[in-house]
Amino acid sequence: MRRSVYSLFLLSALLLESCVPDNRAALTTVNDVSVYRLAPGDHVRLIVFDQPALSNVYSVDPSGNVSVPLAGTVRAEGKTTRQLEAAIVGRLREENLVTEAKAAVEVVTYRPFSVLGEVRTPGRFPYAPGMTIESAVALAGGYTIHANKEDIRVTRNVSRAEAATEDLPPTATVMPGDTILVRERWF
Repeated sequence: MRRSVYSLFLLSALLLESCVPDNRAALTTVNDVSVYRLAPGDHVRLIVFDQPALSNVYSVDPSGNVSVPLAGTVRAEGKTTRQLEAAIVGRLREENLVTEAKAAVEVVTYRPFSVLGEVRTPGRFPYAPGMTIESAVALAGGYTIHANKEDIRVTRNVSRAEAATEDLPPTATVMPGDTILVRERWF
């Protein structure tokens, strides 16, 4: 009897936990560069096979588009590099400009991230894949003597209209466009 009551209690707790929204979902679903979504400030290299005049480095403009000769303005924001490839190839085929269009897109320069608060040189810094909060703080000159090294808040844009904020450990991964705030220690 006692064991079945305990099992029922445990099952109830698990079911209730699944009903509670997880605020971390926004940060953990967008912290993998392999599924990286383009946004303003990124620079991409486009290679259109057998069309050297179209192959170049293009920037994602503030409205979230890239302007490709002949193809025109193509929406890039929110797309992966594969999705952008498909959109550009589709546009070239629609316009009957290239009969057998094949393209490749890769990110050349990611948008910068920011480090604020109790660091020696706050500011915006270039992103490199695999960065952690510790390496980002190192780029910002390291912690000040007043820094709380365990109390770091990261704000990540999930979309143009939505941002997620979470306290993360110094070993957490940084993504392009993140804002890292190192707070002050109060003791």
